[in-house]
Amino acid sequence: MARRGWGNNNNSNNFRYVTSERRSLNKRRRGNQPTGTPQHKANDKNFIGTKISMNKSPPILLSDEEVEFFLYNGYLVIKPDLPSSFHSYIYYQTEKILDDGNPGNNILPMLPALNQVLTEPKVEGALISLLGKNYEIHPHRHCHNSTPGFREQKWHKDSFWGYIRPIRYNSLRYIMAMYYPQKVTEKNGPTGAKPGTQYYSINPKYYKGNLRNMFSQDDIHHDKLLCVDPGDVVLIHYDIIHRGSANSTDETRFMFKFQFVRMEEPTAPTWNCKNIAWNSKPGNTHEKMLEPVCHYIWDWLCGTAHKTTTNVDKSILEGYVNNLKSKDEMNRFFAAYSLGPVSYTHLRAHETP
Repeated sequence: MARRGWGNNNNSNNFRYVTSERRSLNKRRRGNQPTGTPQHKANDKNFIGTKISMNKSPPILLSDEEVEFFLYNGYLVIKPDLPSSFHSYIYYQTEKILDDGNPGNNILPMLPALNQVLTEPKVEGALISLLGKNYEIHPHRHCHNSTPGFREQKWHKDSFWGYIRPIRYNSLRYIMAMYYPQKVTEKNGPTGAKPGTQYYSINPKYYKGNLRNMFSQDDIHHDKLLCVDPGDVVLIHYDIIHRGSANSTDETRFMFKFQFVRMEEPTAPTWNCKNIAWNSKPGNTHEKMLEPVCHYIWDWLCGTAHKTTTNVDKSILEGYVNNLKSKDEMNRFFAAYSLGPVSYTHLRAHETP
């Protein structure tokens, strides 16, 4: 899912028509689709009568628990209320479109039915909850097709159009939505993610520094394979470490990636907030390390991010300050966000003479 520049031929508005030889190659790479489950064996006539009216129901906002889950993990699975025939239609139409090559950013105008997914109340409500009411869809979008025999990618963070410096937004400003029109299993190329890694600066694919590249290898205890049902939408923080996994089946797996951008600073919760106070109880060690930043972003989303405290012992403050120089980014990260709320006067009062 590595992002490419707008000037790249894959994503430009000049759609590339390909020769019949290329179309034949695409079909061979797809494993002579359609195959596999019955939902992929239909023809146009099966779908002509499938008409989904534009959603006019109000957005369904996230709960406190769902927002907290997203802050800790960097992903959230949404299950839109759309019929299975709609997802089959999307799958079948995508096969035909990709016969002529991947249209890149043009996938949405070429398959406008995808707007039904983006405006579905649960999807729209989740985006409002995390990005505010006036969020915008980014012009970059792409259909990622994992063909039979596709090899797994390296773990990586998406770049900002090729800009790979370690500059990231911890707060919620960019979110990706990944829509899967077919069932995704461990075998047909699920998206893999490393929960909680959205807050770290190291991109394991490109990092060449002298610090530990701790996210470049598999972690069977924490890595997450996003195995989902047909029609599910997975929202991910733009900076989470992820990859496309191997496809060992004879089916092509499609995933439509859309990006969304926050357009204004938050002043109050935009989800179904029942309690503005941060009441999280981190479960494991990783969550405990992330708790200070998740607490800060929660307050930021509520419009109360500039609260300060003086209730910190000198020995604890000294530990935070020392960990700012740690070679482990997780320790530096925890120390920085733990020091953030401490008032300047309180820090000066405990300075070593």
